[in-house]
Amino acid sequence: MQKGLFCPFNVKGFIIPRDSKHIMAEARMSRRMRKILRQIHKSSTHYKLQEIASTIQAEVDSRHLTYDDALTLGNQIQAKADTIPGDT
Repeated sequence: MQKGLFCPFNVKGFIIPRDSKHIMAEARMSRRMRKILRQIHKSSTHYKLQEIASTIQAEVDSRHLTYDDALTLGNQIQAKADTIPGDT
């Protein structure tokens, strides 16, 4: 092996982690998911968040979004709803 090249395996064949601080892999977002995420961040009312949630459900039903994407977006909606004042 040449010096300076990264090889994820040592002599015994075990994986050597590059950095112990960054274990999780970053997920890539689809264009559709990024579009909905922008809408979530721009929304200022609970009613708008409910509309976005309905849109996400329709996208999952028509198989344009995966369940994992919808779950991530739902968590973002919940986080945004917690920052908006009011009970509705």
